[in-house]
Amino acid sequence: MENKRQNYLDGLKAIACIGVFLTHFYGAFMNPQLSETVTYLGSDLLKVLLDGDFQIGIFCVISGYLAAKSAIKTPAALVKKSLGRYLRFSLPIFFICLVIFLIEKMLGFYNGEAGRTLGNSWFAGYYSTPHTALDLFTSPFFKLWFMADDSFSGPFWMLSYMLLGSLLTYLGSFLMEKFPKLHLVVFLVLTAAAFFIHYVTFACLLGAGIGWFIREVRNGKGLNYLFTVLSVLILWLVHSGHMQLLPKISPEAYLSGKFVLDGYFKAFYAALLLICLMGTKWIKLFLGLKPMAWLGRLSFGVYAFHWPVICSFAAVLFTALYGTMDYTAMYGILFAVSVLMTFGISWLFAKYVEPVCSVTIGAVLKERLKK
Repeated sequence: MENKRQNYLDGLKAIACIGVFLTHFYGAFMNPQLSETVTYLGSDLLKVLLDGDFQIGIFCVISGYLAAKSAIKTPAALVKKSLGRYLRFSLPIFFICLVIFLIEKMLGFYNGEAGRTLGNSWFAGYYSTPHTALDLFTSPFFKLWFMADDSFSGPFWMLSYMLLGSLLTYLGSFLMEKFPKLHLVVFLVLTAAAFFIHYVTFACLLGAGIGWFIREVRNGKGLNYLFTVLSVLILWLVHSGHMQLLPKISPEAYLSGKFVLDGYFKAFYAALLLICLMGTKWIKLFLGLKPMAWLGRLSFGVYAFHWPVICSFAAVLFTALYGTMDYTAMYGILFAVSVLMTFGISWLFAKYVEPVCSVTIGAVLKERLKK
């Protein structure tokens, strides 16, 4: 049962990370010269899949849900869990940054030139400052977490908030063990804190709340089906814009520098989606298929590597091909190259680097327990 559950969550993570990849590729090379069919796919038919905030919400809700799985009964266990989470982020990211550093020095990033050609300042704005060898160590182990450094890969911007969400989840699991009669109070206080930190952290706590709830209360099938039907209807009608239950607020609408209302709504939608899937067996079976599980194992690599691949391999091809052929045909070539390079690098990373990281982290945590 545990493997099946894990597999369907891996499949959902795969779809979310692929969605982020598609969002960034579509946004980077979007141009009026694209055919109406491609434009329609991006702006209407695949609107939900090409919503980066929604995909991040899915990824973070799953992260929080998984982090809430195990009980944490002692301060030592809390420290071990927290240190382990930091290392499981930092050590793989160190090797990811190393790969990106090698790409930068051997090929270079051409997104600046490509972005200026397309009049896309967002695309052109990344990788304007070369990285140094010192950055390889300071970014993955310090600056990424305490200074929101996303210079190696733009999607890294949310990882510090995601780590904080995991730490709050571990703290919540510990407090619930210490104060069994105050579970609801602990959840509400931590979720309120996450709400005012960032919507990414909030999404993690929503997922943790689902995990805590399932761990303690087993609902009947009828209630599960009711939640499924209602959640699917709300998710589809609201997010597709067919039913304005919530005000339409753009990502640029701020109450403060971090308070992006659109992101909070989409974190809520992502939590609803997870609840939907828990009561929908045929979708879980699809997400648990071996190809989906395989993609799920590559999901973090896809999330981390797709942006530097787009800004290097795809962008240099763009500068060579732009104006020499039909734009839609060129767009297809750039997409194929981006997919092959992103998934190829991610597969190599998952096969050879992640096992080394797991063994190293296990050894570090074992030594920590001896002290």
